[in-house]
Amino acid sequence: MRLPLAILRAIFSLAVTITVLFAANPATANVTNKVLATAPVNLGFGRVAGDPTKTDLVTMTNFGSPGLTVSQMRGTSNRPIYIASNAFNELLSIPLTDSEDDAAELTVMPAAINFSNVSPGSYATQNGTLSATNSAVTISSITSSDPEFTVSGLSLPITIPAGQYASFTVTFTPQSSGSVYASLTFASDASNSLASEPVSGSSTPHSVDLSWNAGISQDVIGYNVYRGNVSGGPYTKINPTLDPDLNYTDTFVFSGNTYYYVATAVNSNNEESTYSNEAQAVIP
Repeated sequence: MRLPLAILRAIFSLAVTITVLFAANPATANVTNKVLATAPVNLGFGRVAGDPTKTDLVTMTNFGSPGLTVSQMRGTSNRPIYIASNAFNELLSIPLTDSEDDAAELTVMPAAINFSNVSPGSYATQNGTLSATNSAVTISSITSSDPEFTVSGLSLPITIPAGQYASFTVTFTPQSSGSVYASLTFASDASNSLASEPVSGSSTPHSVDLSWNAGISQDVIGYNVYRGNVSGGPYTKINPTLDPDLNYTDTFVFSGNTYYYVATAVNSNNEESTYSNEAQAVIP
């Protein structure tokens, strides 16, 4: 039985706030969130005339948390330079082009891609480019080490003429909260046949905190919370059991949606008041 609000004198004033929570994903809780990237991602010197010495600048960047330590760097002529560190991608390689060979090179930019604060069930995108140096490069396949990161925008196989570039889009679709680290691999006929790009993302779910004033009647033993997708209802009860407190947190909300909440009071005879005033929550 639903009694008029005046009988139970249950007065509600719902205050809705949006709270962003972060919880570590158990699957990645023990993974370092340091990501090392270099710019450029490969070194191509082409033909070196006269003085057989040529230099180039490589910038190393930590795209994750502080405390990244590079422990070793090694490389020889015509072989990749290897950089060992305590990052997620602990052994990073920088391919080299033979100084006597104008071999085709594939460059992936940016050096690394990071997504932050993407709620589970939603997605975010960032763009990148592939460029060819010295000769045309044909990309045959693109793979991701984690299905939450996908690449689109390229029709494979695709050939990029020397000096030209092609754009692609990386989409991050987290399925749970926490941090994710992966690598994108671009297979081609370039001298660096397996060019890679580190990608990372963090997922922070949204929640809605609801609160209300206690019912004036001393016979009130608890409260129910209802939610609807349209102002004015219909509403669906979302608390599994009677809530004895004056607050409730709704964690099953999704980005881009708007929800409408009301509450009711219940007495010891299991009689329920009419709905309280409605509160609206807009999820970013």
